[in-house]
Amino acid sequence: MAPPHRGGLLRLARLDVGDDAADVERRISGYYAPYHAALADLLAERRRTFGRAFQLSCHSMSSVGPRDGVRRPEICLGDLDGTTASPGTGIDSVQVELRRDLYLDEVTWTPHGGLARLQECFAAVAAAVRSLG
Repeated sequence: MAPPHRGGLLRLARLDVGDDAADVERRISGYYAPYHAALADLLAERRRTFGRAFQLSCHSMSSVGPRDGVRRPEICLGDLDGTTASPGTGIDSVQVELRRDLYLDEVTWTPHGGLARLQECFAAVAAAVRSLG
């Protein structure tokens, strides 16, 4: 069963069959909303301090598309046709979608050796970004 959507912005993964709308709303208000508010505050503070801010937005996706059954690429990069950035605000964003089977067993949700490899890659990216400025 595909996770539900709320306003096209939120997908809650791994919902149990018994989860109801009230529990989903509790998770949105208790976790999603505060997390995204804190991110927005941090980006605004960085923009004020440095004149610009950059966000690397990382997500995971299933190895096979839930609607079409097609095997997905390992990594997808994008900016959702420019919508992940806020034009004119000095905040830019790039989204990285990682296929879950690169780092965990999609049936048991148990991480495997691929996780360490991805952690090393992201550490290298972070070091490169830090060296820019």
